[in-house]
Amino acid sequence: MSAQAMNQLLKKLGVQYDQSGTWFLYAKYQSNGWTQSTTSMVKGKDGVERAVVHTKWTQKGRLGLYELLKDHGLLPVIEREE
Repeated sequence: MSAQAMNQLLKKLGVQYDQSGTWFLYAKYQSNGWTQSTTSMVKGKDGVERAVVHTKWTQKGRLGLYELLKDHGLLPVIEREE
């Protein structure tokens, strides 16, 4: 599944929403340690430095997503019965 398809699926399942091109978790998932964000400074083409936030899924988040998707009948390819 592509990242875009996964983002749309998580939106449909009520895990995250898109605001101005950035994905945010709904309140239900914000405080459970599923993601971790870091901020770094990046120089743009115009030479101006800007703060950029990078959000990544934690191991707890990956396991939580696995269980959530499993509850909706979506399994990784390796676990699907042929």
